[in-house]
Amino acid sequence: MRFAGARPGEFANARIMIGASDRVGDIGPMFDTARTKLRNIIDQRRVAQAIWHDVEVLGWMRVGLAAGSPPDKPRWAISTNLMVCHGTLPYQGFGHALAEGWKSPGQTCVEPFDPAILVQESLAGSIQHATAPWHPSCDGNGAWPKEWISGLYEYVDGWSRSFQSLRIDIGPRDAKLTRHTPCAHVADEWIEPMPVIVGNDDFSTLRYPWS
Repeated sequence: MRFAGARPGEFANARIMIGASDRVGDIGPMFDTARTKLRNIIDQRRVAQAIWHDVEVLGWMRVGLAAGSPPDKPRWAISTNLMVCHGTLPYQGFGHALAEGWKSPGQTCVEPFDPAILVQESLAGSIQHATAPWHPSCDGNGAWPKEWISGLYEYVDGWSRSFQSLRIDIGPRDAKLTRHTPCAHVADEWIEPMPVIVGNDDFSTLRYPWS
């Protein structure tokens, strides 16, 4: 059960701006590399610090146009929105780990859930944002050409083996571990996204999509 036994105050939203490329064929490998990198970051810290054992991460790939894309050729921006259950690890500690892996200014951000909002509601909103497909009808340079959109979907459809190819899913070190006296399960189920989440992400200014 995802996030079972977690308590309020142990959740955060995170975002990684993975990178950008002029080649649509780079999207999958760049996302795969980032997913492996994140898992290695967490695994390395679990070896040294038990406080990382309970950390859980769930997120999906997002693809959009990088800021300043030329009008005649897309420059694809690859990112991921993550829901993080950081357990007793301060959310700032998770943020510092991300910043060590992706060092460019503004490339990562971590924000705790609003304590005034029920965890269930915050998770539902985060999942909805992370998985909600929307048509990239317009960005700062105008409407996307149809051939860009069709080329993107054609590539992702051929690259992705399943919905799992588009997801980052890192559970606790011991999947059977009970952290505390369990509270109500906060994320029993959700709807998987369509084969790709497409947006008009702007790499020049990192915005918090959950605020």
